[in-house]
Amino acid sequence: LDTCQGDSGGPLMHFESDKRQWVLAGITSYGVGCGPPNYAGVYARASVYNDWLRSIVNDNFIELEVNGASSVLIDSFRSILSLYWSFALMLYVFT
Repeated sequence: LDTCQGDSGGPLMHFESDKRQWVLAGITSYGVGCGPPNYAGVYARASVYNDWLRSIVNDNFIELEVNGASSVLIDSFRSILSLYWSFALMLYVFT
């Protein structure tokens, strides 16, 4: 599965099963059609915008829990690095 027209700006989420948390890995940029074979969607790496996102969201962030999985803001470099590799792997799988 990949993105379709109209998905630009939407989130690419990664589920960390050990923490039961959804984490923002990327922001949808564009793609060809609706995920056709051999064409990967293009995403902006969310960690590049971490400081900006935190400056906008920090005081207004509302933690959300759905079916036992929660959302959080992440600061650590290790978490951002693991998101990068998950993101790179997802793109590799789609190509």
